[in-house]
This record gives sequence, C-alpha cells and structure tokens, in this order.
Amino acid sequence: MALSLTEKSELVSSFWKDRPSACPKHEIPMRTFFVERVYKPQIVMVCPRGEMFRFDQKPKQIEFSRPHLKTMVLDAQEREAPGCPQDFAPLVIYRTPAKFLPVGWDFSFFCPSCLSYGQWIDTGRPEEDVVAAAKPRKEAPAFHDETIPLPKRMEMAKDGNLTLKLYAAMAQTDAVDITAAFIRSGAVIESLRVIQISDIVLIRGKTNDRRKAEHASEIATALGYPRVANLIVVRDDVSDDAAIVYTGQRRLELERELEGCRFHVVSTLGVIRLTGSVHSEPQSDLAVAILTRIDGVKAVHPELNRR
Repeated sequence: MALSLTEKSELVSSFWKDRPSACPKHEIPMRTFFVERVYKPQIVMVCPRGEMFRFDQKPKQIEFSRPHLKTMVLDAQEREAPGCPQDFAPLVIYRTPAKFLPVGWDFSFFCPSCLSYGQWIDTGRPEEDVVAAAKPRKEAPAFHDETIPLPKRMEMAKDGNLTLKLYAAMAQTDAVDITAAFIRSGAVIESLRVIQISDIVLIRGKTNDRRKAEHASEIATALGYPRVANLIVVRDDVSDDAAIVYTGQRRLELERELEGCRFHVVSTLGVIRLTGSVHSEPQSDLAVAILTRIDGVKAVHPELNRR
C-alpha cells in the first residue's frame, strides 16, 4: 500500500511519541519496533492483517523548532526551497489558507528523507523573543578550599541533594599534606608523611614498632578519614642491623683506596661503631663516608687507630 508523505511522517511521529500507530488501510493498531543497524536503522510496523511498513531513520525524525519554522516560512515566501536541518534535503511544502486570518497562509514542511516535520500557523501576532526570568544564584560552597578536610566538606553538603554531596566528596583533586595534624594527634613515626587526595589518606614512614604503625591508622579514623592507605614500613631491627654490617664490611673491603686497612663494623639500631686501623686520616674519612651512604644508617662513630 502506497502512503503519502504526510501519512509516513505521522506514523513515524506516533512511534517516537509512544502513541498507537494505526494501519492506514484497516485502521487497527499495528505492532511496531525499531531495528538498530549501523548503516540503515529502520522503524518497522506490522498490521495484524498482513500489511508491513518500513521507514528509514538515519537521521532520526525530529519536529522542527519554532526558529527553524520561521526561517523556512521566510524562504518559502521568497520562493526559495528551505532545507532540512537534519540532512539538508529539500523540504516538501504544503500551503493552506490561514486559519486565524482572512488573508494569509499557513505552512507545513516535511522532509522526504528522514520524515521530519513542522507546521507554521500564522496568528498575525509579532514574534517576540522569550527571555527566561533570572533565577537567584546562590554562592557555591568553597569545596575546593584545600584547608577544608573531607569531613567538613561533607558537613557543608549534608542538606543538599546527591549531586551536591558527590561534588563535595570529589572536589579535592590536589594532594594536601596533613602530616602536622597527625603529629599533633600523637603519631610517632620516623620520616612520617601523610598526604590526603580527595577522601583517601596515604600514610608513609618507618618504624620498628608495629603498634605505632597501627596507631597511625587509628588517628586517621579519629580525624574523620574513613579511607586510609597505611604504607608505613615496619622494620626488623635485628635484620636491618645485620644487613648494614654485611653491606658496610663488604664495601670497605672492595674500596681500593682502603687496601691494607682493617675494619670491624658493628650496628645497633642503625648506629654504627667502626673500629680497626688505617694508614692516614683521609682513609678514616673515606671509610666513614662509605658507611654513611648505606640505607638505614643513622650515624657512624669511628674508633680507628693509625698504623
């Protein structure tokens, strides 16, 4: 069954507006569905009595806006062919006597390709630009102030909607050093560094006491930070001292400038006691410098004799 352009446009419009689509021949509702394809998506309508209709929908049908229609009417009045804003195809124009004026014309526009449509009813009234009333603007909370911790930001957003609360939680993107707050709260960690990124707190440092490391996490919770990454290294002093002694003794033995010297290295909690004998004062300074560069060494106390 052949359909007019107007009938095609009305059927497609009823589909996109979720209205019943009546068969033009039998005037009974049809089953409708959309077939998604990359190159040729279609609307398919099937009548219970065997009629089937297919409408290509690339691009998708739209209803022309009032500014579009005004431009199309001006083009039509000047005998120019307006184009569809969807695919730029020339529009089919229907002109009928004006409904509300004794002299004048109303216009209907249809795109033969995507079946987009629009109707201009001439009321005789001048077109006025509609300006939305100005809405009072509230000053946004200063969520990006680095001095405001996450608990305070969430307190500021407690009366807002979900969007505002998410904005408050994610507002902070820069890393903020909050080490001082942990020290004031009693954290005793060597080389302590605490960084806050958004709602996550990273704790770094070294200690030989596991309880002190766990206490740092407790401090974070008490300060209102629920997400904590405790990266504190808990050292084994005995193992560390043994590694320092082995590394120090080995490096001194391999140093060419210290040939003929004798050294004995003892480490206690990273503090080295160096005994032995050297030929000159520069050799003593070199030995101390070599040991100082070992990771975990806090101090070196030389007790060297000169041969």
